[in-house]
Amino acid sequence: MVDVGNAIGTAVSITKRLFEIATFVKDAEAKLLIAELTMELANVKTDVAELVDKNRELAAEVKDLKQLRTIRGQLRLENNMLFRVDGETRSGPYCVRCEASERMVAMISVHGWYICPHCEFALSTNGGPPGEEVRAYTRDIFGEHGDEPSRRS
Repeated sequence: MVDVGNAIGTAVSITKRLFEIATFVKDAEAKLLIAELTMELANVKTDVAELVDKNRELAAEVKDLKQLRTIRGQLRLENNMLFRVDGETRSGPYCVRCEASERMVAMISVHGWYICPHCEFALSTNGGPPGEEVRAYTRDIFGEHGDEPSRRS
């Protein structure tokens, strides 16, 4: 890959040298052209710096997306709960609602329920409605909402 920054730096150095030589030349048009060339090179140098920054941002975004793709390939849905399986390692469960919006939020276990600390989605291990101990726990953690954690969106 061509090192654009060095090439522009060399061009700026040559332009400066030309400007020094132009001081001996009495031709005003030559001096004006050299001054315009210097300004254009400065603009190009600024543009290249911005492109380099943007390239770094895009490279980081690509890296994040590749990591997300890898993680998504490791997710398994079991009993309406998401688990991440990486070889012999199994982690989770993770909230299915939050994962749908590209968040990996581990659910916490409370009295036979898995509750998401982010969106308060609840999944029962026995299929029944949340008991009073689960509702009290979620009120303590999340505050008063007036409805069951499994019905909030």
